[in-house]
Amino acid sequence: MFDNIGKKIKGLAKVFCVLGIIFSVIYGGWIMIKGFNSPGDDLFFKGVLILVAGCLSSWLSVFLLYGFGELIDKTSSIEKMMAYEKAKKEKEEAERKLNEQKQAAEENIVICPNCGTKNDCEDYYCQKCKTKLR
Repeated sequence: MFDNIGKKIKGLAKVFCVLGIIFSVIYGGWIMIKGFNSPGDDLFFKGVLILVAGCLSSWLSVFLLYGFGELIDKTSSIEKMMAYEKAKKEKEEAERKLNEQKQAAEENIVICPNCGTKNDCEDYYCQKCKTKLR
């Protein structure tokens, strides 16, 4: 139900706009036709005013709703990009640590898991932070 909510809100805005324009055209046209039948009244001009103002107000009134849907879409895409970048950084960090461990094993050193200091393989505690290495 809440998947693609931004697109659904924008679709709702479009529907409201179209329905408002259709209603304005029908009601304004009906008032204009009544104005033809009774020439003494200003109904024809009122019908034109309803038609034009109704269509314009229907179009303008959905901007906020459509903008809200667009905001949700953009926020969702930013969230996805940030999650991708975070996963990419975590993968790179894990690969970097693995390479350091491989290099340390080849050089007979132990890297402290707490502070990253290189220690001799005989050391039981880190030389810098005193964390237990084994």
